[in-house]
Amino acid sequence: MMLPNPAISVGQCVVRYPETAPVFEEFGIDYCFRGERSVECACRENQIDSEYLLRRLEQQIESVDPNRRSRWSDATLAELCDTLEWEHEQLLHILLPEILAEAEDMSVEDGLKHSDWMLLEQLLVALQTSLESHFRQEESELFPAIREVEYSSSAPGQRCASAGKFCRALQDEHSHIGAQVKHIQKITSALDPVAVDCPKCRSLLDAINKLDRVLHQHLHKENNILFPRAVRMEMCSGSL
Repeated sequence: MMLPNPAISVGQCVVRYPETAPVFEEFGIDYCFRGERSVECACRENQIDSEYLLRRLEQQIESVDPNRRSRWSDATLAELCDTLEWEHEQLLHILLPEILAEAEDMSVEDGLKHSDWMLLEQLLVALQTSLESHFRQEESELFPAIREVEYSSSAPGQRCASAGKFCRALQDEHSHIGAQVKHIQKITSALDPVAVDCPKCRSLLDAINKLDRVLHQHLHKENNILFPRAVRMEMCSGSL
């Protein structure tokens, strides 16, 4: 079994070995929005001993039976699109509404507005707006183009070019969403000490941390699996 080395990109490490995602999260290494960095580079930037991290990654990989490892990179692109659409529903209609309801409740206490909680609520609403627009484009344009390529062998060039074009545009939007997430993380980190003796605060911050993990996994599937494969289809079609 080929184990990770310092030169492998963080994103591709998680693509090959999905079980390594929690290890990178533990060390604060972003495998989604900055997944193109090598493990060595990420360790240097985060002041982490690369040999220690590689040992941790190897231990995590060896704890999983290779025959039972489930990788999204093995799925068809149509299957991946189906899963991403289901995750859109979970994010927009379950997780975010629940979090926004809690955030709205936290921003008003004893009839007074608290600026930190108010700012957090505003940032969450802005994130929701960005995701709604982003997911709408994917479901109405990108995913249908990708499905057509896989389901039809006729005139693939035009559809491949369309899919590749959408991927490049949507990847730029991912950078904007990543900046929004980072801002939310900064606020939640500042509020974390406040949550020690406040169960309602702790509940909200835990929910936001869960949202962060789910969103990172979701966008990881797009940035590091779906988009590169769609662009490769475009290149194979000779449309570039």
